[in-house]
Amino acid sequence: MKSALMKNLPEQHRMLTLNQVEKILRTETLGPWSHRAFSNFRTEIFDPIKGLLVVTIVVTEELSNGAGALHGGAIATIIDVLTTAILLASDLRPSVTIDLHTTCISAAQIGDDVTIEARIDNIGKSIQFSSCRLFTRLDTDTDSDNVGKEKIVATGLHTKKVIGMRLGDFFMSKL
Repeated sequence: MKSALMKNLPEQHRMLTLNQVEKILRTETLGPWSHRAFSNFRTEIFDPIKGLLVVTIVVTEELSNGAGALHGGAIATIIDVLTTAILLASDLRPSVTIDLHTTCISAAQIGDDVTIEARIDNIGKSIQFSSCRLFTRLDTDTDSDNVGKEKIVATGLHTKKVIGMRLGDFFMSKL
């Protein structure tokens, strides 16, 4: 059964598996730079039917700026790669970025766990819409009122134009 997100997709379309999505994140499948942000990730939720991918990373020195916080460019890359991964997981048609909007709200320091939640907002006949938020869990040891609360690090919106009917054999052979 198709979700409302995927109403414009052909019945015979197939989805990527969790292993294939994790391979995208661990390798250079999306480009020679894309895997660097995900060298230490763990998948929390993968649901291509609902259009949801949640992973957690640890902020490393390689991802940080001079102040020891997660770099804005790394944030933009993370949003780009994770929203593309969940879109590919649900819709194998190749696409290119029309708009990538990133809003940096607060800092995540080296060593912090950052959870990234990428969602499909809509898949149309020629345009795909997705969103992403990055957050840390507040330290529950110092303030019991903050148990389970999140600190938003950044948010993002990603709009993509579908450029073909399905991914070629070359791309699929990498997975």
